[in-house]
Amino acid sequence: MDKTIEQRFKDVLKSTLEDSAIIDNIKLEDSLVDYDMNSISFIKIVVALEKEFDIEFDDEQLNAEQFATFEDIVNNIASKINES
Repeated sequence: MDKTIEQRFKDVLKSTLEDSAIIDNIKLEDSLVDYDMNSISFIKIVVALEKEFDIEFDDEQLNAEQFATFEDIVNNIASKINES
């Protein structure tokens, strides 16, 4: 069975973030700010997601409005996948 986008997203977070234990408690509606995401960890996650899903986010998408919550990121990934 294929993993869902959400499962794959969480797998990427676990492999990218230093404190992977917090991933099990993440809810999609949670804000990245709630997890002390800084610009460096955000970029690491974006690069890892682009590689995992074989997509590329537009520079204009990489802002706090479009990626405010984990759900926003999952929705952006789904949108990118559907474009291809």
